[in-house]
Amino acid sequence: MVPPTRYTKTPDGGYIAYKVLGEGSADIAVVGSIATNIEIFFEHEPAAQFWFELASFSRLILHDRRGTGLSDDVGGPANLETRAADLLAVLDAAQSTSPTILAAGDGGMVAAMIAATHPERVAGIVWSAALACAFRAPDWPYGRSPDEIDALAQAAEQGWGSEAFVERMFGDDVPPSMKRFLAKMQRHACGPGTAVGFIRLFHEYDVRRVLPSLSLPVLLLAPENSDRLPRARATAALIPGAAVHVLPADTRFLWHTPPLD
Repeated sequence: MVPPTRYTKTPDGGYIAYKVLGEGSADIAVVGSIATNIEIFFEHEPAAQFWFELASFSRLILHDRRGTGLSDDVGGPANLETRAADLLAVLDAAQSTSPTILAAGDGGMVAAMIAATHPERVAGIVWSAALACAFRAPDWPYGRSPDEIDALAQAAEQGWGSEAFVERMFGDDVPPSMKRFLAKMQRHACGPGTAVGFIRLFHEYDVRRVLPSLSLPVLLLAPENSDRLPRARATAALIPGAAVHVLPADTRFLWHTPPLD
C-alpha cells in the first residue's frame, strides 16, 4: 500500500508534500533532480519497486520540491538555501534527526548545503549524477554553456510534458514505457513556464566552495562511458574522503540504479 501524502509548513508559510514509507531503523531522505509528483511516481512500476525495496529496510522520505507536484509554489523557483530549509521542514515533520540523503543532480547540492550548515542533521550522502557546478566555466568544463542553457529552456517552453522533450533531455534510446511515464510526470509536476524557471535557476547553482567543508561519508554514483563520470570524479575531488562508484552504462535515473555490490 502506498502511504498517504502529508504536508508540512515551511518557514515562509508554504506547504511541502511528502510521504514516509517503511518502518526501518535507518532513515533515507530522497532529494531528486527533476520536477516530480510523489503520487504519480507510484504509477510506474520500476520506480515504485525501487522505493519499496529501499523502504524494506528503512524509513524512506520522499517529497515534492516547492512549486512542483503537490507542493505549494511560494515566490517562484527556490534557490538552494530555500530548498534546504524546505527539506529540513520535511525531516522535522517526519521526525527524522539524521538521515542518509539519497540525491540526484542538483538534489545533491541541496544535501551539501544542509551537511555544511547543519552537519548534525545528515549521516551521509549518496549522490547520483553529481555535479559541483551546473554551468561551464574556465575552471569547470563540465556544465552547459549559455547557448546550451538557452536552447534547453526554449525546448522546455515548447515541449514540456511531451515524449519529444523527454528524448531531448535523456536521449532517443529511452524505453517507450519510461518515456511515457516521464512525460506524464512532467505534466503533473508543473507547467512549462515553471519548468523554464527551474532550468534557468538550476544553471546558476555552484557549490564548489561548499564541498571542501563537508566532513561526512559521501558516495558518488555515475554510469560508465558517460559524461557524468568525469563530472562525478571532479566533484568528488572537492569533497574530503569522497568515493566514486561506477554503475552500468545504461543506468539513467536515481530510481533506475542497480543495487551496489
